[in-house]
Amino acid sequence: MDMNEEDGGVVQRVNTNAPKIIKSKQIIIFECKFSTLAFLDSDEEIGNRVYILEARLENEFVNGRYRHRSRFENNVDVKFKAEKSFMECLQRIIEGHNLAKNNGVCVNVKGLPDMYGAKLMVDYASGERIYTSNNQDNFLSVNVMKAMLRLFRTQLS
Repeated sequence: MDMNEEDGGVVQRVNTNAPKIIKSKQIIIFECKFSTLAFLDSDEEIGNRVYILEARLENEFVNGRYRHRSRFENNVDVKFKAEKSFMECLQRIIEGHNLAKNNGVCVNVKGLPDMYGAKLMVDYASGERIYTSNNQDNFLSVNVMKAMLRLFRTQLS
């Protein structure tokens, strides 16, 4: 039996060709999933939840979706339509927090009961891509998570 298939086995893949600097500024697809379930101190703004944030540029508008779930409250799932400038705001968050630095690093710990980390996928009009994931450790800073949540929550009504 392969050791990595056992619960707790870690599979880490690093794409050394994944760019750490993205030249394009035009996001066409954004998907981010992150967990704050393992946070010991609950911050009211982010709570103890799993978030899924999605935005897709289609024609001149953005089709978005904001979801979160937790152990103690009702799930939230809201779809929205936003102006193209929404993607420009996302790009400012990505650049401002250098989210491309983790590009190409994927870590998967076998046997975890839930998502405790983060996953980020950003596709650009140029064909460039940011993709990074870790199901055990959340590599996003609290400031990045708050910035993303604030932006997405502007679309909830």
